[in-house]
Amino acid sequence: MGNIILILCLVLKGFITCDTFSQEIIIKKMKDFLTERDLPNPSGFEPTILITELITYEFLVDNPCGVYRFTYFSAHSTTYIALIDSKREELVLLDLSDLPNAMNQILEFLDKSECGFTDQQKFEYIEKTMDIFNRNLKRIRQFSIPEPPR
Repeated sequence: MGNIILILCLVLKGFITCDTFSQEIIIKKMKDFLTERDLPNPSGFEPTILITELITYEFLVDNPCGVYRFTYFSAHSTTYIALIDSKREELVLLDLSDLPNAMNQILEFLDKSECGFTDQQKFEYIEKTMDIFNRNLKRIRQFSIPEPPR
């Protein structure tokens, strides 16, 4: 009888800790997203991903709910946006190069998520997203190779 209780506890513990929307899964999806868009790392080491909440600058926490920026930890990397609502197990990763589509998705997320954003927070998220878009644009212009004259 004691063995059955021990096995049951281990099984229950496994179910309790088995989270389908954990930080590890979010980070893996972000890494996959970055790998699809940025150049592969020629040095062979795994690059560090920087993930911070857009308004508070806090790092990714358990049960996140908000708008996050994420990028490779490097001077010339593009920054992307993650919309995370752990209550609804929602994760949307956005490339701001398609700004109209990204802004539509952000506005919809801010209105429909269960995070309880205030109007002030919504405004700040939009403002910070535009700052990131402008920084990405400057980075692209700064490091683009100009076309030769015709």
